[in-house]
Amino acid sequence: MIRAVTYLKNTLKAAAAICIALTVLFSGSGAAYAFFANTLPSNESAGISYMVYECDTKQTLLKQNTELSADCTLLARLMTCLLVLENPSISVTDYITPSEDSVSLSGRYSLFASNQYMVDHLIKSVILCGADNAARLLAKQVNPNTEYFVSLMNQKAGELGMANTYFTNPDGAADQLQRTTVSDMSLFWTYAMSNAQFRNAAACSAAHIWGGTAVLNECRMVTSNAFPNASLIAGAYTVYDSANALGTTMFYISSGAADQTPSVRLVLILSGISDDAAYDMGNSQIENALTNFKKTALINRQELVVTAEIGGSELFLQAGETCYCMMPVDVTNYVETVSYTVLDNNASPSGAGKALSLDELSPPIEEGSLIGTANYLLKDGSVHKVRLIAGNSIHSESKTINIFYKAIKENTDIFVLISVLLLCELVLAFGIVLSRLRK
Repeated sequence: MIRAVTYLKNTLKAAAAICIALTVLFSGSGAAYAFFANTLPSNESAGISYMVYECDTKQTLLKQNTELSADCTLLARLMTCLLVLENPSISVTDYITPSEDSVSLSGRYSLFASNQYMVDHLIKSVILCGADNAARLLAKQVNPNTEYFVSLMNQKAGELGMANTYFTNPDGAADQLQRTTVSDMSLFWTYAMSNAQFRNAAACSAAHIWGGTAVLNECRMVTSNAFPNASLIAGAYTVYDSANALGTTMFYISSGAADQTPSVRLVLILSGISDDAAYDMGNSQIENALTNFKKTALINRQELVVTAEIGGSELFLQAGETCYCMMPVDVTNYVETVSYTVLDNNASPSGAGKALSLDELSPPIEEGSLIGTANYLLKDGSVHKVRLIAGNSIHSESKTINIFYKAIKENTDIFVLISVLLLCELVLAFGIVLSRLRK
């Protein structure tokens, strides 16, 4: 009997241990793993940071370690290219003459002081194959003072909301002070894809640079396209730790035609992962996002959002634009809560713009005027704001007066005709009175 009890206790302990282990294993991955099975060995995936982000809705679909410090090599070089392309005094057809000879860290790309190099070729050599010496030359074209150029890089990072990024050089050279995160890289890559020249360069699977040299895009997700139906793909990859073959991948895909609504535009960032693993994992994540998430209208333009009672009359508040969101394909309602921010447009100049509740709205309110915003909190934690537009007019606290105003507005032609007839009657009556007085 004692042995049986002891055996039962040990069995229950083992079962409890297994349950705890399974709970830790699956709960730690979070919602982002709901549709994604990580096929990488656990010892390698533990140090990986990644993120799949939808550009238009600004939603993160899949993620891991997004706020951990990540290598800044690729980001620094790409930021250099972006600042060159945004500089109004520099054209991609301009030629640059180096002040000295240089060779890239890979040893594959040489620049000579005796030659001239087209800006377009230099940018492609940086984006497609990480030519760090070309990045330094491009930076000097913007400003010969490297410290000043780096300040421009950090200024741009601040403008894009990259709060955890700091640059110390334009070519991505190793520096302990230089830092970023996968989350910040997604903000940069999303913005960079809005620049047509940058996007077109990153979309090249191959290109010719100086001396007729042909180069391939080192991002295998571009050169070995696993998504032939995509309207556009673009990417960049660089190795920052050659000893362990670790690198960073930035990838962009637009799944629909340019004139198709809604098209899905995804950004993928992978850091701390080898080239082969990045290719396999990246393709799996993009396929996961495209298969298991849908882009749908949260609310359509002019659709009724909410009503409010003002002075006994009903005010209809409509959506000022169509708002899209990403949600799991098997979910129909992804909204957690809806709140409203209402502006007091009737307040004195000192109090204008003060936030109110719907119950505090007061007339006059004109149809088509901006009332505030509807704030949709989704179940993934993202917030989507939609402008609230008045669908009708409220002129008074009195319901009777509002009904009268509404009747006039809806039957303007009839009221004009009645007014003209009344005016004619008054003129005729006035004429009759005058004629009698003269008698």
